[in-house]
Amino acid sequence: MSVRKRRKIIHAFGGETIIIPAEESLEGCLQQMRVITEAEPKRTFVVNHFANPRTLRSIPADWPEIWQDKNGEIDFFVAGIGSAVPSRDGKLTERTRR
Repeated sequence: MSVRKRRKIIHAFGGETIIIPAEESLEGCLQQMRVITEAEPKRTFVVNHFANPRTLRSIPADWPEIWQDKNGEIDFFVAGIGSAVPSRDGKLTERTRR
């Protein structure tokens, strides 16, 4: 989905988009998130998958499930936002190269 479409959806639900300069990367986004949540703690909720123990626990468990479901026959694995965790430990790539 294009950035333009994502913004339209966010605005359709009454949300606001804040553009962070590309050179600030993820750290700039996280800093802006902290500024907003500290200013309005009762109006904000941060999912924070970086610190969520359930997300971190699932890393070793996800790639074997993908491997098993595909019977070890994986030609391509494309991960996007929200689906990159299974490949984060490198095990899927390591096993596919055999």
